[in-house]
Amino acid sequence: MAIFTTALQTLPLPPEAPIYRIRPSSSAKVSPDDPALGVMTDFKHVKLITISPDATIDEAMQMMIHAQVRMLIVLDDNDALLGLVTSTDLMGERPIQVSQTERIPHEKILVRQIMTPRSQVTAYDVRDIEHAHIRDLVVAMRDAGRQHLLVIERDGKTGRYVLRGAFSLTQIGRQLGVDIQPGEAARSFAELERVLLHEHAMA
Repeated sequence: MAIFTTALQTLPLPPEAPIYRIRPSSSAKVSPDDPALGVMTDFKHVKLITISPDATIDEAMQMMIHAQVRMLIVLDDNDALLGLVTSTDLMGERPIQVSQTERIPHEKILVRQIMTPRSQVTAYDVRDIEHAHIRDLVVAMRDAGRQHLLVIERDGKTGRYVLRGAFSLTQIGRQLGVDIQPGEAARSFAELERVLLHEHAMA
């Protein structure tokens, strides 16, 4: 039996060749009346960045820098979701409070000591998100006082909810054309509301 093969030719790797990186979500411009799914980081298409609760906060910061994200999902050894940790958590007052209360140096602080536990994390069903607009999403995040929201989906086989995606206020602002600084929630929401009101006035 004849075997047909294709000869593969090597090419020199050019020094200026760029590399492809997985982005947290799209950078396409959107408007407040666009579908909310357009600004969701979909974990079916984007790698979920996770961290152990026993990692140090310095390790968490390095992971965020390398992955170019501002939020990490905290999982235990059995891949159960324990909570999340954000750049605001790492650079805010929580580490200082833990260091003073526990009398431990900054480099010894663990993710579990400053993360937002699962019980305090706001999540939405993806079926509701499918019918929502970015305007609705911004209002929901403002009312919840969150810079990040998670999206869950019911598994068709097990019937249990699984983590499907996430929203980032910073990402939403970037796609709306609003400069949002992490940790400045009040100012960020005020800027977003101005965009929403302007779009409404133009309609």
